[in-house]
Amino acid sequence: MRDKKIILCADDYGLAPGIGIGIRQLIDQGRVTATGCMTVSPFWPEEARKLGALSLKADIGLHFTLTDHRPLGPMPSLAPDGRLPPLGRLMARAFLGRLDPDEIAGELERQIDRFAAELGRPPDFIDGHHHVHQLPGVRGAVAAAFLRRVPGGYVRYCAEPMTSLRRIGVATKRAAVISLIGAGVARHGRRLGIPGNRGFRGVRGFTEPSYAALLPRWLERAEDDLLIMCHPGQADDALRQVEHVVDQREEELRVLAGDAFGEALRAAGITLSRGRGLLAGTIGDSVC
Repeated sequence: MRDKKIILCADDYGLAPGIGIGIRQLIDQGRVTATGCMTVSPFWPEEARKLGALSLKADIGLHFTLTDHRPLGPMPSLAPDGRLPPLGRLMARAFLGRLDPDEIAGELERQIDRFAAELGRPPDFIDGHHHVHQLPGVRGAVAAAFLRRVPGGYVRYCAEPMTSLRRIGVATKRAAVISLIGAGVARHGRRLGIPGNRGFRGVRGFTEPSYAALLPRWLERAEDDLLIMCHPGQADDALRQVEHVVDQREEELRVLAGDAFGEALRAAGITLSRGRGLLAGTIGDSVC
């Protein structure tokens, strides 16, 4: 019986140098097969150059950012003071229909442009920081931009069956909200011909006592095309200035880089693969 092929995606590449160090280490080890890049970060140009040949070992995508940071261009409606709102405020505006679709689309284009300016090509996939790519008023812009600008790529779909979420038992309420929003987005995207993962795990509250104890729950009963997100990295001053999730990233890095994780993958009959190709119905590039 062949191994199941799944994607392990590290979020927030470019946010701080320490995150880049950790993610590049895991890509080189074959322990991460995709990473989403925050091109709004002032560290992005330098961090992009450090990817180098590693971009052949993992999918490099756009982590579309609409919260907490400075946009790349003027957004007088959403960021009148030059800073994007926190997630709760963004979600309220999205579900009340108070996002300007042209403004969102313009910022998405700028973030894709900045990705391409540094790497010389379009992203392999699009997802969202805080899963914002799923929100009303945002998802339409993501679908349109993807169809025009991401040939052969995919979108991260954040949908997991409720029965699975209850069985896993990790941050169940948060995971359920993300999945309920994501299920409709996935159905609509597939009707448009936009490939994406089937199954989404890795949601956590960042207060759990042990990341090593969480991974087996997410790996259990994994099926082909599952995507598990993670947030590894080294803590540094740049990260502490912009993010409250710091020490947990170092724990994730230690666990994912360790021998026990490799043994857990083998025991579960899982091979980590790139999504590009795998999600389009062809054989993915297996790296671990």
